[in-house]
Amino acid sequence: MATEEEDQSPTSEMCLVVDGVERCVKLVNSDYDNPKYCLLQKLTEKQLSTFGVTLPKWELDDDDYIHCDLCGEYYKGSCRLHPLFMVSDREVREENKPRAEQTLPAFFEIKTSKIPRAGFGVFAKMDIPTGLVFGPYQGVLLSDAKKADQHGYAWEIRMRGAPPQYIDGSDPNYSNWMRYINSSRYENEQNLIAFQYNGSVYYRVFRPISEGVELLVWYGNNYGESLGVLTISQRPKKVMSALERTIFSKKGLPPINEDSLSESSLQRNDRPPEHSVPRRPKKDLSPLQWDMFFDKKLFVDVGEDKFCVYMKGDTGPVFYLLHGGGYSGLTWACFTEKLIDQVECRVVAPDLRGHGETVTVDEEDFSKERQVEDIIGIHKAIFQGQSTPTFVIGHSMGGALAVHVVCSERIDSVVGLGVIDVVEGTAMESLSAMTMVLNNRPHSFASVEAAIEWCVKTGTARNLRAARISMPSQITKSGDSYIWRINLHRTQPYWVGWFQGLSKLFLSCSAPKILVLAGVDRLDTDLMVGQMQGKFQNTILPKVGHAVQEDSPDKLADTLARFAVRFRFCAAK
Repeated sequence: MATEEEDQSPTSEMCLVVDGVERCVKLVNSDYDNPKYCLLQKLTEKQLSTFGVTLPKWELDDDDYIHCDLCGEYYKGSCRLHPLFMVSDREVREENKPRAEQTLPAFFEIKTSKIPRAGFGVFAKMDIPTGLVFGPYQGVLLSDAKKADQHGYAWEIRMRGAPPQYIDGSDPNYSNWMRYINSSRYENEQNLIAFQYNGSVYYRVFRPISEGVELLVWYGNNYGESLGVLTISQRPKKVMSALERTIFSKKGLPPINEDSLSESSLQRNDRPPEHSVPRRPKKDLSPLQWDMFFDKKLFVDVGEDKFCVYMKGDTGPVFYLLHGGGYSGLTWACFTEKLIDQVECRVVAPDLRGHGETVTVDEEDFSKERQVEDIIGIHKAIFQGQSTPTFVIGHSMGGALAVHVVCSERIDSVVGLGVIDVVEGTAMESLSAMTMVLNNRPHSFASVEAAIEWCVKTGTARNLRAARISMPSQITKSGDSYIWRINLHRTQPYWVGWFQGLSKLFLSCSAPKILVLAGVDRLDTDLMVGQMQGKFQNTILPKVGHAVQEDSPDKLADTLARFAVRFRFCAAK
């Protein structure tokens, strides 16, 4: 039991340890002269904030929460009483050896599995406690379910509003050690539970693993059968938590020991009756104005075309921000607000051709050649050909265009290239599904507020404030309703041109490069090799959708600001 004096100690004086008796992870006081346990429930709410907050079941959003099977609660991050500890993969040091084996943590070994026909397996070289988490599961991202099913090494990732993706770990050169972990044949063999969190798959130790025991995870009945190892007739009973339901709606779900679930925890999994749900305050869906985020809105002439450009800041290098298809320069509003607080810089965010308030002679020429000319022309018109240090950053379509612009070497003094959530392999594989995605969007909205509400409810933007400034610029008044400003179906002839060859082109750029992805390890082969060779920085931001700059403007601003300071073309404030 902690004393009153210990209760006031900050969480920075706590550390995660392994309890050798109970064989689990615990949070304890790091004062070695007084090594008593400090119970988490004795800490203040402020101190506990780093361990996440409890969520009602009906407020769960996608996969950005953790369900604790021991206490039956849902958390942002981790349970306070039963904390999780992330085990990192070992660093890859030798290019001539398979990557997967090199990432194996030191307390495991790979040898022949005890399960017939399962090949290799992973075995513990020492006692492993509960509470350890391994991951994320790595591999090549696929969108074709048939390809993913060929080898039995793929996990399906499901995100709201997006087609399913598959992380295929079949190739040991592009995966990690987790590919060698086999599925259990029945419940009492299982010692790992797989779960999806922030767009990635992780394995959690849910019962102690003794030295010499093989690590076994449950993939679900159907998946086990496809591997050819689930040969017995007895099937484990599945009492599934909401956490496990997020993993694999197609492939099956890992079982939970029924004995570990109390009657009260099962009751908590049921949604309370409507009258017991507290009413939430009504959300403010009114649109926000551009001048809350930017200093200027200019209309820049480039030939016969007039481009709307938002600007912020007077000194420092230029962060030249290029939005994705269907968005506008205002998609960067909240990001700009956070960025300006961190570094000395200027922000230039144009509405590209056919978007926002930009007016062009040919509204439907979305070829990369035409748009590259636009982007270079806007820059020259604003800076009058002056040599201005410029960090070119693009999201989605804008990310592809950013690569083409930088590689053209027609903007002087490019000091950096940032690409946000677009990878050639994933983009090319997803093109076939894009028409269906566009068809599923509403054709019109009754009001601007209705459009903002749709944007947030569907997860198109997970940040209400960002939706209130960005979404109004994506629609336009038409009679009594509002329709999309740009018909994205008409951009289809240009999709391949935007993305084909993008990875090699990105790697060929001489400027310092950063690739920021949303949640999932989605590098294609060229980028995987390039990352191993240290040719660019790769950052994965959790808890975000495709519109990274809207969903998590603070984290993206921090990531890009640190990158700029690291390469010394920007000064921190």
